[in-house]
Amino acid sequence: MPPLLKKIMSFFNKNPYEPRENDSFIRLLQVMEEDDRFKKQVEKLIKMDTLRRGEVLDKIIEQMRSDKAPKEHIEVMQFIKDGE
Repeated sequence: MPPLLKKIMSFFNKNPYEPRENDSFIRLLQVMEEDDRFKKQVEKLIKMDTLRRGEVLDKIIEQMRSDKAPKEHIEVMQFIKDGE
């Protein structure tokens, strides 16, 4: 199982008293539900090896910032990157 997928799956067993991680995970799911393009990006990222995923996430985050993407989307991508 890819490390990122393990990270995402681990949130199903998280302590409810760790709100920062739970909130970020919930935002990830909400954005994936609302934005099909974003969901497809996350699905591709999950399948990548760790090194490649980090490089791709850096580029995605940089592009999102320059495109003035919604702050929530950028935060979710940063959350995925930090989860490595």
